[in-house]
Amino acid sequence: MDARFDAVDKRFDAVDKRFEAVDKRFDTVDKRFDGVDKRFDGVDRRFDGVNKRIDGLDTRLRRAQIDIGEIRGHLGLLGPAPAEHRAPPPPADAAARGSASATPDAHGRGAELADR
Repeated sequence: MDARFDAVDKRFDAVDKRFEAVDKRFDTVDKRFDGVDKRFDGVDRRFDGVNKRIDGLDTRLRRAQIDIGEIRGHLGLLGPAPAEHRAPPPPADAAARGSASATPDAHGRGAELADR
């Protein structure tokens, strides 16, 4: 009987050693997760800064839109500019070359190019 109890005790010891090894692995995994959590915290802080900057841009853009609307209102320019006052789009070949239109628009801009 003593020999059998000794064999069972040895098996329990082997199982205990395996659990100790598993516990060490879990400790290693926990440490890795702690490192990942710290990295995520750093990313969150960076995104908080980016979000604040975007909010600031939104605020400034809205203010600029309001200011432009007020200026247009003072000048009597309500709504979008009429088609006859808009510059025509450059021809496809001019846009591909990166040059300006050679035909003058409604305000005479581009006329100096037509003389060339």
